[in-house]
Amino acid sequence: MRKLIIPLAALLVLFLITGCSAKEEYFPREDAVSRGYIVLDGTNSANHERFEIFLQNVDAKREDSVHIVIYDLTRSQYVISIHYDGELLHASRYFMDRDSNKSQISDEMIYTHISRTESKNYFLIDEKNIHEELWIYQGN
Repeated sequence: MRKLIIPLAALLVLFLITGCSAKEEYFPREDAVSRGYIVLDGTNSANHERFEIFLQNVDAKREDSVHIVIYDLTRSQYVISIHYDGELLHASRYFMDRDSNKSQISDEMIYTHISRTESKNYFLIDEKNIHEELWIYQGN
């Protein structure tokens, strides 16, 4: 029995590594909605309540993460991922066309707070001015 433990453990680790590694690729609007992403797609936007929960968690200094997917007229997607660690907002973004060609990648952007305009546009702001303001959302 002990002879089987090491090979089984190795197989389990291999399975977890290969099975859990996510390949970034284009995904249709329906998939983004079902994954719980906030989707901005003209007038067919979805999961707005998730952004409101994220804002509440930031106000309460509770850790949270959110993904925003914006579809353009060619059905390409612009993806913004934001993680709030209880103090700072860590953001990344990229553009993905329908052929899963990824471009315009920006990682490791750090912001200090979220700003809202009168027209309900939300921006990530960096008080240290290392990163430019990043538009992330337009509310209802």
